[in-house]
Order: sequence, then C-alpha cells, then structure tokens
Amino acid sequence: PRRLALAIAALSLALIAILAATVAPFSVRLREKTRQAMVERDAAVLHPVALQQLATLEADPARAPGRPRELMAAALQSARQQGMLAVVIFDATGEMLQAVPPSLILPELSAGDYLALLGGVRISRFHERFPLDRHFRGIAAAEREAPVLEVLLPLHGADESETLGFA
Repeated sequence: PRRLALAIAALSLALIAILAATVAPFSVRLREKTRQAMVERDAAVLHPVALQQLATLEADPARAPGRPRELMAAALQSARQQGMLAVVIFDATGEMLQAVPPSLILPELSAGDYLALLGGVRISRFHERFPLDRHFRGIAAAEREAPVLEVLLPLHGADESETLGFA
C-alpha cells in the first residue's frame, strides 16, 4: 500500500509536470498576443480620429489640409483631447514640421518607420521604460523613465493615395 501510494504520487507529479510544460508556452504566446493587441488598439482608435479631423478641415476650402499649419492644428487639437505626452508632425517627405511640447528634443522619423508609414501602416510600440530625459528637456531625476506608448500614423485627406504627412 505504501509503495502504491508513492507510485501514484510520482505518476501524479509527472503528469502535472507534463501538463505544465505543455500549457506554459501557450500561456506565454497568448500573453504576448494580448499585449500586442492592446498596444495596436490605440493606433486603431487614434487613426480614424486624426483622419476625421483632416476630413473636417478638407470640407472647409479656406483651410486646406495640405498646409503644414493645418496638419499641426488638427494634431494639437487631438493631443489636447487625448492627453498625449507629445505630438510631432512630419511632412510627406518625413521632415519634421513642428513638435509639441517645446521641451521635446529633435524628434526624428526613422527610415524604416517612414517607409512603413508611406505604405499606410500604423505603428504602435510600447516602451516599458521610455527614457524621457533623452527626449525631453527639463525632466526631473525622479521622472527619467516612464511607460510610454508610441503611435505613428500616416495622414491623408479624402484621396487616400495622397500622403499629407505623418503624426
């Protein structure tokens, strides 16, 4: 009876170990997919908002959305509404037009991001420990790093084939 109990206990532990080894990789992949879906959600939500603001501008002929100032006005309106940390507007060639807040240090659009945005791809990246002090002036020592979601969006008017810029 004692040997039988030990054999059953050993078999039970072996089965639990096999189950854990089988389930663990699926759990990790599911967690990664869920996290990525959450990161991409904000780009999926922000993109139509930005395009709607541009469509509103486009409907008013006195405020042509192809003008850099109008792009910036639309992005700033969105930033105020959404409580964003910063907004940068790039023209259709990838050159920075303007950035808010003024404490933002020389933002750039990488070549890879530029090509993806030209293809109409929305980009979302979650930075668990974003180095605020490398991207903003006047950051207190206690606030050097923070979790930040970076979202890059292609901007176009009614004609989706014509890129106006990027935010």
